[in-house]
Amino acid sequence: MLSDRYIRNIDWKALLATVLLAAVGLLFVYSATSVYGAGSEFRRQLVFVAVGLVALFIVALMDYRDFGRFAWIIYIASVLLLVAVRFIGGAAKGAQRWIYIGGFSLQPSEIAKLAVIIAIAKFFSEKKPPFSFKDFLFALIIIGIPTFLVVSQPDLGTGMVLIIITYGMFFLAGFRLKNLIASVVAALLAIPPVYMFGLKDYQKNRIRVFLDPNYDPYGAGYNVRQSKIAVGSGRLWGKGLFNSTQSQLHWLPEHHTDYIFAVVAEEVGFIGCLGLISLYFFLIYRGIRITLDAADRFGALLAGGITLLFFSHVIVNIGGAIGLLPSTGLPLPFISYGVNNLLVNMVSIGLLLSISMRKKDLSFYSVKD
Repeated sequence: MLSDRYIRNIDWKALLATVLLAAVGLLFVYSATSVYGAGSEFRRQLVFVAVGLVALFIVALMDYRDFGRFAWIIYIASVLLLVAVRFIGGAAKGAQRWIYIGGFSLQPSEIAKLAVIIAIAKFFSEKKPPFSFKDFLFALIIIGIPTFLVVSQPDLGTGMVLIIITYGMFFLAGFRLKNLIASVVAALLAIPPVYMFGLKDYQKNRIRVFLDPNYDPYGAGYNVRQSKIAVGSGRLWGKGLFNSTQSQLHWLPEHHTDYIFAVVAEEVGFIGCLGLISLYFFLIYRGIRITLDAADRFGALLAGGITLLFFSHVIVNIGGAIGLLPSTGLPLPFISYGVNNLLVNMVSIGLLLSISMRKKDLSFYSVKD
């Protein structure tokens, strides 16, 4: 049967890693919110883990090439949602990032990450290196529009992720390394004017805190300072589950979202963090394998972009929690509380599984591209 052939090709290891990460996420969301009685946050996260797993399997059963056929529709829809945020979006904590629909808050910037990956993969799947300057410029426009809209919300963390994904996919597509290095140098030269005129005061303060950990310890640097205290106090084995004093006593802000890695570190210590990071890098490794085994160029670029998405989120979130990178408010995939990021991550894994299932060019349509 056709379904049996698909089952044989599915990357069960990537699926298992995803389920384990989601389970760990539920455990630590419960722990981080247990001081409140582990009420609405945990129940909401549990419901959307279940919804996300259903979405994962639905997407996995679809042919990933359908997403390529509708790539520009998906991209334009995501840009329109980003534009809509500027007019009808709700503001919270100095940022206007959400569209409220009943009891659900839609965050278009999360959708934009996956939409950009699909659009870039589609664009470069129809071309082969060497690329012209026109190709490079058009690709920059594809990424530039949503990046500008996201950063202006402001959401510097998502903007950083989009840039990392773009350069990674440029490399995967076959751009010459020297050209990429030249564009990176140009981007670095643009940092001073962007810092002076493009960033909000609180974003500048986060960068100052990163450069000088003692800058404003009870203001802009407070969150990172408390996060580092939590990480350090966990030592080798941690204080035990549900014993994170930094979160339980309200010393650590955003402990169930932006800084949940600090909760993990305090409760299960260095050993537990090592296990979590190993699980992430195992998932990333499976993403690399799916990229290399993809049946076509679009599948390889799509899988590579999704793998870069997870990689960048893990590096930026953990780096911010331990003070090695500026804190940007990016969630830790599958672990941080948050519906939008969770659902996008589940759909992304579904796409990876769809690519792995069709690595021998099997198709529901029995038509080869």
